[in-house]
Amino acid sequence: WQLTATKAGRQTLRDKGTYVILRELHRWEREPDVLAACEKVIQVLIGDEPSPGMENLLE
Repeated sequence: WQLTATKAGRQTLRDKGTYVILRELHRWEREPDVLAACEKVIQVLIGDEPSPGMENLLE
């Protein structure tokens, strides 16, 4: 989750195909907490980038 905080981290995860892996994990995972975490990361990866000045999602 922390890797999605910065623009560079999000881009690295996209470049490495993380979305595809999480999508497949989400298909068979049954643990609600794991599903929720997958959904959060997927939303960040497929969503629009934040506006300038808001690139760090932890601030």
